[in-house]
Amino acid sequence: MRLRNVAFGLAALAILPALGPAAFAPADPGVIRLSRASLPSSSESALAIVEPSVGFTDAESAALYQWVFDGGHLLLVDDSAVGIDLTARMGAPVALVSVRLFSPIFDGTPERIPLLDLGTIPGLPGGLTTSRPLLVLGGHDAVLVPTLTWADRNDNARPDLGEVLARGSIMSVVDIGSGVFVILSDPRLYERPEVRDALDHFITEGGNRDLVFDGSHGPRVDPYSTNVLLTSAPPRVFAITLLTAVALVAFLVIARPAVTRIAPRRPPRADDEIVRQALSELE
Repeated sequence: MRLRNVAFGLAALAILPALGPAAFAPADPGVIRLSRASLPSSSESALAIVEPSVGFTDAESAALYQWVFDGGHLLLVDDSAVGIDLTARMGAPVALVSVRLFSPIFDGTPERIPLLDLGTIPGLPGGLTTSRPLLVLGGHDAVLVPTLTWADRNDNARPDLGEVLARGSIMSVVDIGSGVFVILSDPRLYERPEVRDALDHFITEGGNRDLVFDGSHGPRVDPYSTNVLLTSAPPRVFAITLLTAVALVAFLVIARPAVTRIAPRRPPRADDEIVRQALSELE
């Protein structure tokens, strides 16, 4: 029984990390995870890429661009180097820029920026503010930042010599072929249900398209309980550990007791019988 309990403990230790989110996060940045074959229907789907942590290859970026060109609706929500690199590799007429914004006109807190909704994306709530987003250039601005918003190139939250007023937005929409590409450079806004609902409604054309999340370029797999595309498989070492642990548990729980019951008892050896007789005589 003690051996069986130890086996259960080892199996649990082996299985738990294999089932955790980190086990499903891709580790090799050079692997192609998105392709024209793996992408959903461009005419019936909308794809959301939310805070990716693993970079996109040239082949993946080209596949995404062509997918949008053919009619797909793509939403990118990110403020990291991965998103910046993706827009550059895609060659789309809209881009994330490695410059954060601040505005000195909002309650004396320059890291907070009030946004003006232009009505490009219906349903966005009023009174939105953002904090230290990246600049988005190109496309049709969905929201405007105040005229005194600065491009903080040295990231010290104040205007310095050589820094200029920002010309751009933090949420933009661009038409590519027959598809649409939407960029939001403040992931915290997307965490707000009313903002997320408005953006999802926009890229799915009011629910007429299937909304799919890319789960292949980072640990945030299916963050909002919708469909997931190309979720990475567990690493091979975890798969081997998991299978080994399951086999061990199955043997200790099922096979070993059965073998013990079925196996005949071996007759006592002659020397064992002599020892028993000697001990009985001494008693």
